[in-house]
Amino acid sequence: MKISLLLLAFLRYGCTYVSSRQGSKSYCKTMLRESNPVSFWTGIDCNKKLAFRHMKPHQLGGNKSYDVGRSNTTVMFVNGLLSSMDGTKCNALQRYCYNNDVSFLCFDYRGHGQSSGHFIDCTMHDWVTDASDMLDYIGQESNVILMGSSLGAWISLVLAMQRPDVITAVIGIGSAIDFTFDTYNTRLTDQQRKMWENPVQTSSTSNAFEISSPYLDNAYHFTRELYQSGNDYLICQDNQLSKIAHRDLRCPVRFLHGDEDDVIPYTKIYDAADALQSKHSGTDIAIKLIKGGDHRLSNADDISSLLDTLNEFL
Repeated sequence: MKISLLLLAFLRYGCTYVSSRQGSKSYCKTMLRESNPVSFWTGIDCNKKLAFRHMKPHQLGGNKSYDVGRSNTTVMFVNGLLSSMDGTKCNALQRYCYNNDVSFLCFDYRGHGQSSGHFIDCTMHDWVTDASDMLDYIGQESNVILMGSSLGAWISLVLAMQRPDVITAVIGIGSAIDFTFDTYNTRLTDQQRKMWENPVQTSSTSNAFEISSPYLDNAYHFTRELYQSGNDYLICQDNQLSKIAHRDLRCPVRFLHGDEDDVIPYTKIYDAADALQSKHSGTDIAIKLIKGGDHRLSNADDISSLLDTLNEFL
């Protein structure tokens, strides 16, 4: 089994790749990072600083042959909540794109990783804007395939509706669509929800509640502002106030979801796909259920499925 995993990694990534359900590492990713250092984007808002990596294989590859036919495609990875661009899936995608002559961009939202800001102060408006800024950085000359993990899958769908001119496909991994709505309704108590529904009762001490996750060392603060801002981007709810309620979803969408996901049960992704299909009839939407897969989908077999799906659009 170990030999097959190493062989898969060598063929896919051109390096030795050691993987398990507990974690994955690659000694060649350090070399790739050194040749592709972190940059920072400020845009027109000088009060923020977004950390990102943008890899163009023809710039990094030296004597490596370059497929000009893929030069107008960029794969952009959109992280999950409280994740960074140093994660396993992100590194595997970067290596795969490098070996297949495709530009790749990853970044950290505000309040995440090496970017500026504090998580507790951030909202969905901020993170959607951050991702949109990265599209602006890529520019209009490239077709973009968005690969979003968890929260990043939701943001990727929002971008696909806002920027249909540049988004050619969305691949969602353990997709947490409308996660703010679900967190409010399933993780807060009745008393906590009543506090937020009555502004008079909402004080600085009740403006945020701690939410735990099996994938985080510490609980995170779910704020009233984060919840309210999420309402502007709801996709699967009957909310006519959503800023994207009347936007079209034109590009193909692929959902990869583990049947043992303990954060977003796989039944929810079928519900989400049905809701999207009913609102966007004719859109090419498909689900690939990963047997034994958890929420992260980051072991070697999971990543192989992810890369197979990506290759469908390259």
